[in-house]
Amino acid sequence: MSIWGYIFIAGIGWGVWSTVPSDDCIRVHRLAAPVRGVGDLIALSIKNWSSQQTNDDMKVRVESAGDATEQFIAQEFYGPGLECRWGEEESSLPVTHQPAVSIVPVTPGPVAPVMKP
Repeated sequence: MSIWGYIFIAGIGWGVWSTVPSDDCIRVHRLAAPVRGVGDLIALSIKNWSSQQTNDDMKVRVESAGDATEQFIAQEFYGPGLECRWGEEESSLPVTHQPAVSIVPVTPGPVAPVMKP
């Protein structure tokens, strides 16, 4: 199989993976995945030959390009009414953790002797 066959199969897989979810925001996020993926690959490839400031700047630019692509896709396919807010719902909720196991030691009560009838 040629490289174009693999690209075609990957494109079909990406299209199916992107359009299967019923939530519009998830679709938009998945449709923008190639932009973020290419940006991450570029950032990874220059990581060893660039300064820390350049690496940090590249991460910001990749995130910005992914967000801009999501906004473009949302505007083109769903119109101005679609608003996807990633992560805001989780951060606004109060954090309540409940331990799975009690950390307070439990002392057993008196044990009755077992008597045979």
